[in-house]
Amino acid sequence: MLTEGEPTTVPNGEVVLLSDHGSTEGSRHTVALAVERVAGAPATQVDARHFLPGGSGRLDVTEGRVRLTVPGSPALTPSAVLVYEIPPERRTHLGGLMTALAQCGLTAEVNAAGGWRDATEKDRTIICFQRDGVPTAETIVLQGGDADRAEATFRQLGSDVWIRPSVGTSGRDVVHVTTSEKARAIARSYTHRPEPWLMSRDAGNLTARGERQSLRIVILGDRPLWAVEHIQPNADEPTNEAAGAVSTPVPLENLPASLIEAAVAAVRSVGLRFGGVDLASATCSVFEVNVHPLLLPERHLDTVAVPWVEDQLQSIELTPV
Repeated sequence: MLTEGEPTTVPNGEVVLLSDHGSTEGSRHTVALAVERVAGAPATQVDARHFLPGGSGRLDVTEGRVRLTVPGSPALTPSAVLVYEIPPERRTHLGGLMTALAQCGLTAEVNAAGGWRDATEKDRTIICFQRDGVPTAETIVLQGGDADRAEATFRQLGSDVWIRPSVGTSGRDVVHVTTSEKARAIARSYTHRPEPWLMSRDAGNLTARGERQSLRIVILGDRPLWAVEHIQPNADEPTNEAAGAVSTPVPLENLPASLIEAAVAAVRSVGLRFGGVDLASATCSVFEVNVHPLLLPERHLDTVAVPWVEDQLQSIELTPV
């Protein structure tokens, strides 16, 4: 792991894994295991925070060779840079770096700057879905704290809606709203917030027992790698594990073709090749595309991380061992 002030001997031509070391999620450790298995050598892990605006990291091209530099550590001349576990609020700030890496042929994510933004900022996601005909609940993007407009939108969408910020994680600030008073109160909470927010018609993703249900399908290209069902006992809470939902893996062969097609279309719509798609299976309504879905070693090393790393290295024209 490369951190500022920690000298080490670094060979030329290694695989660099760029991630946010301030994140506690831990997916980067699963990706690192996959890199070692696929490439036959450990990845050199670099903290992406060095490359945020004002950071100390640099990318230079000298005599046709790309160098990544963090002060206090040796310069790296990687053959490939894999990027994972970048929190949503920091992705836009790394767009320039991702574009530069793609131009140098070091990453397979040639549209990361645009794709990350379209998947991360949900107001942009909705525009993509509507443009491409991806099935999704009717959604209206709002700005500011106009309570009258919020109430009118609430009624337009059937008086049973979900409100969420344009950028968020783990279901935070996602609220089920069934009264005008609550819609108006939430609108007022956005009065001094510059980012847009979304109001969506309820997707009807209720089981016979009145629980909320959703699926996450991880897509690479045109194929599913992994699927998990989320059941939320509290119908007023989002189907996130952080909000109390219970997850159960679903065999891929049990997925209806319509759900796979919707998930593939959703990832393609936001301009990505890989992503975790959350959708309601009963209505085939897509909620969002997760740029970097959670990867746990016991569940996702062989099923998701290894295929993703293989695809990345092959796309960069490196031959996995």
